[in-house]
Amino acid sequence: MILLANLVVFVRIAVLTAVVAPALLPVLAPVLAAGLVATLPVAWVTWKRHQAEAGFASPELTNPTDLKVALGFGVAYAAILVAGAWLNDVAGARGLYGLAFASGLTDVDAISLSAMRLFGDASIPAGTAAMAIVVAILSNVIVKAGIAFVAGGAALGRRCLAGFGRWRRPWWSRRSSSASRAPFAPPGGGPV
Repeated sequence: MILLANLVVFVRIAVLTAVVAPALLPVLAPVLAAGLVATLPVAWVTWKRHQAEAGFASPELTNPTDLKVALGFGVAYAAILVAGAWLNDVAGARGLYGLAFASGLTDVDAISLSAMRLFGDASIPAGTAAMAIVVAILSNVIVKAGIAFVAGGAALGRRCLAGFGRWRRPWWSRRSSSASRAPFAPPGGGPV
């Protein structure tokens, strides 16, 4: 379920971008697609493996149209939008990235909508908006992985990390023989 929730984030951000800032979608789509491609196979295999298990408990969900929930999101969105515009003016893109990291610890939607709005107002370029969204998503993944390790133990944490991305050694740390070199590594195994 953790990996499926992570998949929903990628789809939700793609839909929000298509509706709110369609001009940003060509910049953001490759990153979102990569997240889906990396997470979907592991989520599918994990779901199939545990599908027949009894005792699956679904967490209690709140209604997003509930007035209290909607007002809470509205306040968070407004605060992040104002803080994002101010930090962008004061500290440039780095300020916005810092806010994206902090905001992503709890929620990706508010900072994503704020970045899309700033992009739509021509306050920031597409690359900055996309990077802010990616920083928020990565921050959110770090929190989810941490929760999985703490609440579910090392085995669950490792399975979640495998689904959050293809965690492999970088190509420059591999041996240089052609038999052990990954197909994308340059000849000699060193950096380009």
